[in-house]
Amino acid sequence: WTTDVDFAVGRMTAADAASVVGSLLRAVEGRDGAALRADYRGAFPRGSAAMGRLFSIDTVRTTPDAAGATTVELSISLHPERLRAASFRAFASYIDKYVTPARYRLAVTDRAGMRYFTTAAARNRLTLRARVKDGRLVAFTGPPTPMPDGLLLRSEAFAKFGFFTVGASDMVSELTIVRAPSERGWHLRFNREPRWHLPLAAATFLKTPLRRPFADGGAMLRLTVRDAPGAPTVIARHTRTAVQESAVLRFLGSLGSTALNDFAGKSEEEENRFWAEAFQAMRADAEAITGPPGGR
Repeated sequence: WTTDVDFAVGRMTAADAASVVGSLLRAVEGRDGAALRADYRGAFPRGSAAMGRLFSIDTVRTTPDAAGATTVELSISLHPERLRAASFRAFASYIDKYVTPARYRLAVTDRAGMRYFTTAAARNRLTLRARVKDGRLVAFTGPPTPMPDGLLLRSEAFAKFGFFTVGASDMVSELTIVRAPSERGWHLRFNREPRWHLPLAAATFLKTPLRRPFADGGAMLRLTVRDAPGAPTVIARHTRTAVQESAVLRFLGSLGSTALNDFAGKSEEEENRFWAEAFQAMRADAEAITGPPGGR
């Protein structure tokens, strides 16, 4: 299976996108949570209101250390009830059914096991933790060593489909930071089979079919911002994986198909409307600061 999905994002270059990330990380250094809240609420009042129909930032905590680095902890909650009150009823119901019971945990480490970023989500609450210095992620402990480009992503994820909970733990994938002149982003390769958590009936058939995607170089995901002369900049997503037809694969496919079918139609329409309104609000905030495009 191979997929290629590109989204045009205008004139922003790949280097611009990387600069935005660096600026966001630099903005938290030496600042306390109250100051950061005041900053984003003051700079993005429309965007905060639009995003607040689903999200709330519950915790913003920064802890400077003697090495000149700052540890950042951020907690964000999802509120389907707010969506429902704002006339996004189908989207809210989809979140209740599929997002609320889902949970995951991941950590970005170097090959020696040093952590640089962690995140976890469960019951509509997302928590992120990082340590930053000079606009870069650095090691959680010890000297503020900048994060290398060759990393490991260690993760686990579980989702509920009807009566069944399925998931995988002990997932370890190779993560490479892409820093080409006209392309920035992430390249993931999954070449180690995780520990599967499946309903008993499906686990009975668990042999070669679910090992196949991790053989012969493994599955691949590449997510980057890419620019080219004379063409719009795109956010590009490329995936490639090999599968082997089997009863257990058809079972998992049927679960995914059910979730996609539930999303199609009214839920998808409302989700698209939510994000369109949120990005329009953030654009209005940005133009209030910098002026409209072409007007600077």
